[in-house]
Order: sequence, then C-alpha cells, then structure tokens
Amino acid sequence: MRSGATASGPSSTFTTCTRRWAWIARPGGVYRRFTGNADDFPRRGTRWFRDWFYPLWRECGRAEVMNRFFRELARHFPRDSGGTYTRRMNWGEYVHFTSGAAAADMSGQAARAFGWPREWAGQLEHAREQFPGITY
Repeated sequence: MRSGATASGPSSTFTTCTRRWAWIARPGGVYRRFTGNADDFPRRGTRWFRDWFYPLWRECGRAEVMNRFFRELARHFPRDSGGTYTRRMNWGEYVHFTSGAAAADMSGQAARAFGWPREWAGQLEHAREQFPGITY
C-alpha cells in the first residue's frame, strides 16, 4: 500500500467504483443492459433506448446529435427573460427539434418507436410552421 492510502481510502474507493462500472467497459455491455428495458410512456412497451435513442445516436452523429438538439432548443424554443422555458414541448415539437438535430426527418422512426397518433401528426405540422428555423 502506498504512503497515505488506507484500506478504506482513495485507492479502495477507486477499485470499488471501477468494479461497479466495469460493465461499461465490456463490449456491448451498455447496449445489452439497456436494450431490454421497456417503459409505459408514451405507450405500454415503449423501448426508448432500443428504438429511439440508440438509432438516433448511431445514425445521426452519436453524442453530437444531443448537443445539437439542446442548442436548437435554446435558440428557438420560447423562454422568459430569466431563460426558463415558458412551456413544455408537445410530441410534434419534440420530433421536429430532434429531426433538426439529426438533419433528417425522424417522424418515421418516432412512429416505429412510439406509435404515431393523428394528434402528433398535427402537432408536427404546426411545429414546422411555428419553428421554421429548424431545418432537415
């Protein structure tokens, strides 16, 4: 043991953290861990990671697609004078902003991942009119 380190000191903490998160380093570890997860939002059996986030990450620039999403959101979505967003997004707006970040129309992927109620189609058309600066 090096000078100043104890069994419960920094070296031990690092080893514990390394073991706890070792699944991240294994090939496919994160993918396998999250692929099977399902949620009840927006509909029962939704697989956010497998059907939405992973294809978006893989096909549209990896982490940069999320950076672009938040940049576009900050640039175009309504905020008050303190910088707080004035309302929540609807599904059409979410798909529109995600499409802008991905530089591709993501409505087909959204339909596969979440279903595509008629209400969302109308919201998407309205979002395209309301936020013309988001292009894809």
